[in-house]
Amino acid sequence: MMRSVLVVLLTGCLLLAGGCGGAKSVPEALPSSLASAAPLLNSVSAAVPGLSQAQAILGAGSIFGLAKAKMPGEQYSAVSGAVPGADALASEAVAKGLPSNVAGMADVTKFLKKSGLSAEQVGKLIPAVGNEVKSKVSPEVANAFMAAIS
Repeated sequence: MMRSVLVVLLTGCLLLAGGCGGAKSVPEALPSSLASAAPLLNSVSAAVPGLSQAQAILGAGSIFGLAKAKMPGEQYSAVSGAVPGADALASEAVAKGLPSNVAGMADVTKFLKKSGLSAEQVGKLIPAVGNEVKSKVSPEVANAFMAAIS
């Protein structure tokens, strides 16, 4: 209940001209379905300057969506089991327009450019997400993940 009130208050502040108390950098609250992905999204945002929260979600989600489409099921399951929020991010990207049958990084790049990411940001996004995955899974699974998103 208290979290809901806080989200409503923050959302209301963001809708007001200039935000609450003049603060213009109030971070948006993550939807509850993506809350477990917050550490990953913070890491991605730090590695890729200029991303909005929505762009970080779409970027990471698109990469996980591509990996899910290209990796053998058991290997992607290892990734999604080790990286909190990976499946939720992939689902969010598909819900926002990423083709569910994404064929390769060219499809992801095209989608992300339509979402306002520059080619430079997309280029930085790949190693940022890859490093997070590498830190949480076996080298074999990490290599398969990087091969799937290359």
